[in-house]
Amino acid sequence: MRSDPILLREDEVSRSPQLLRAEHRLVARAFEAAQAANAWRILLVSAHTGDGKSHFARCIQRHASAVTDKPFEIQPFGPPTPRPESPTGYVWVDGVTLLEGDGAAVLAPAVRASVDGALLVARGMVTTRAEVADCAAQLRTLGMPVLGGIWNDSDCAPPAETLRTIRAGLRTWPPRLPPGVFTRSFWWRS
Repeated sequence: MRSDPILLREDEVSRSPQLLRAEHRLVARAFEAAQAANAWRILLVSAHTGDGKSHFARCIQRHASAVTDKPFEIQPFGPPTPRPESPTGYVWVDGVTLLEGDGAAVLAPAVRASVDGALLVARGMVTTRAEVADCAAQLRTLGMPVLGGIWNDSDCAPPAETLRTIRAGLRTWPPRLPPGVFTRSFWWRS
C-alpha cells in the first residue's frame, strides 16, 4: 500500500478515465438536483478556500454538454445580474467560501434574489460535519435553498499553498543526478 501522496496536474486528471467518469457522474447529479428544484441559477459555495468549488465549476464546463441540451454558462462571483422572466439555460456561479473572510455576509439580498439555490462543495477528510452543518444553516437562515452537496475526494490545495509548492519545485530544478551520471542531448533532424 502506498503511503506517499500522488499529485496530479489538471491535464493529467483530465486524461484519467476513472476520474472523467466520476466527474461526469457528479455533474449529471448536480444538474438533476437543479432540475428537481427548478433551479436555473445555482451558486457554488464551500466552507473553506481550496475545497474544490472552482474545480467543480471547470468540471461542469467540461461535462455539461453531455448531460443537458439546455444552454449553460459558468460565471465568477460578482455583482448580481438580473434574473430573466423565463430562463433558457443554466447559470452556475463560482461562489464564496462561507467560513472564511466575509463569508455569508457577501450574500446580500440582491445576490440571494439572483440565484435559485446553492450547491455546497465539501473537501473530503478536511471539512468537518459541523462545518457542513454550519454552512447549511447559514444558507437556510439567508433563505437560500440548499440543492445538495459535492464531496470532493480530490486534494485541491488552497492557491497560496499551491504557489509555495511550485516555487519550491522551481528552486530544485533541474534535478541533480548522482555522481558519474552524464546526460546527453540527442537531436533529431529530418
